[in-house]
Amino acid sequence: ATECFISNKIASKLKRKAGKMDKSWTIQYGNNSVHTVSMCLFGAILDLPNFSMEVDLYVAPLGSYDIVIGVNWLADHKVK
Repeated sequence: ATECFISNKIASKLKRKAGKMDKSWTIQYGNNSVHTVSMCLFGAILDLPNFSMEVDLYVAPLGSYDIVIGVNWLADHKVK
C-alpha cells in the first residue's frame, strides 16, 4: 500500500470519528477490485511496542486486517 489504512469496521468502533477528506480518491486492491476513499483519521496516534507514531489513517474495507501500514511510513522511518 502506498498509504496507511484503517478498516472501516475498526474505525466505526473508535471514540474519535474520521473526518471527511477534501477530495475523495480511488484505491485498487491486490485482487484488482476498487474502492473510493473519502474519510480519514487525520493525525491518529498508533502505539506499537516500544514505538508511537502519528499517522493519517484512510478508512477503507480491509477484510480481515485492522490496519495496513503503507510504504510512505516505511520510507519516512527508514525501515529496511
